[in-house]
Amino acid sequence: MNKTKIFTAVFVVLAACAYKLPEAQVLKIFERHSFKEHDPEKLKALLRGSGLAGLKLEDKYVELLRAKRQAKISTEKPGLSAGILVGAKGGKYFLLRVFKGSPAEAAGLKDGDKLLAVNSAAPGTEDFFKALAGRPEFKLKVARRSKGAVSELEAEVKGAEFRLPLVFGLYEPETRAAFVRIGLFFENSASIAEAGLAGLQKYGAKSVILDLRDNKGGSPLEAAALLKLFAVKPGPVLAITSRHKGYTQVFEAAVRGRFAGMRLVVLVDPATSMAGEVFAASLKEIAGAAVIGGKTAGSVSVQKTFSLDGGRGLRLTVARLAPPSERDLEGAGLAPDEPVEAAGKAAWSDAPADALLKDPVYLRALELLAKPL
Repeated sequence: MNKTKIFTAVFVVLAACAYKLPEAQVLKIFERHSFKEHDPEKLKALLRGSGLAGLKLEDKYVELLRAKRQAKISTEKPGLSAGILVGAKGGKYFLLRVFKGSPAEAAGLKDGDKLLAVNSAAPGTEDFFKALAGRPEFKLKVARRSKGAVSELEAEVKGAEFRLPLVFGLYEPETRAAFVRIGLFFENSASIAEAGLAGLQKYGAKSVILDLRDNKGGSPLEAAALLKLFAVKPGPVLAITSRHKGYTQVFEAAVRGRFAGMRLVVLVDPATSMAGEVFAASLKEIAGAAVIGGKTAGSVSVQKTFSLDGGRGLRLTVARLAPPSERDLEGAGLAPDEPVEAAGKAAWSDAPADALLKDPVYLRALELLAKPL
């Protein structure tokens, strides 16, 4: 970079830092749109004395943005994975899930295949668990039941860059539980989860484990749509609260939900936020779900950006997400009914074959479901 370019870059940064917020516009935006009511004189004094830093004392989410801010594109690559999840039943080990498009599916493996050996190690041995926890390069020997007959087959699987779907499910036969992972509430995610749950119910599922760990929210509309399926009676399932009617909205179940009455456990962690943590709180209120894991993020504020002079935008909190009781989770989070410590990294940051075999939060959920009510 030459001296001219360096000078230009420094000038742009200094100009951005020196940008003076238009007082009248800012006060008007806060009055018409802020989540809570603010004292205009106090805001004016903070604005004149400290600018943006002063406004942050009133709303920690306030941010000054360029009008044409480029969206950040994630360049994070998925980890190496075979695309399988192994489960145990009565001392035997099975492929609980073989994901579509994965190296394992390409090798011919299927859901429900019984493991007979992994890299020549017998199921349950130390070498067996080491193989599952290591690099995803497996020589698997499995038994498969089809049309009353049992056949054995071998498959070589070499892991590749593979990312698990944001929503997926599997059946845990030991406790007759449906496990549903929801990584984000995106468009049609509620329909995907509903279809999956219906299928798992046909397998014999009597209870549901909903994994919302590392779920950072997404669409409140989708979260509400899924909540309605578990509502035991008509009524509110999720709310968007504000002092302004334009931002306020209550989502309600019109009838008893399709999966009402199923025993429910929700898995959460400190990365569960926004619609994710409100979903967990709502499911506890409307359907008696047990919450297991770590305390949620306590971040449920909704922001919106408003135009300012000078081609800038002011982003501030206009509403908060809340369960039907309108309990305020901002800053407080949702404390689990049963705290369970887990590894420091995100639960689904990678996709090892033994992810569920060694997951203390998931295993505690199974123990809970194994107990009679």
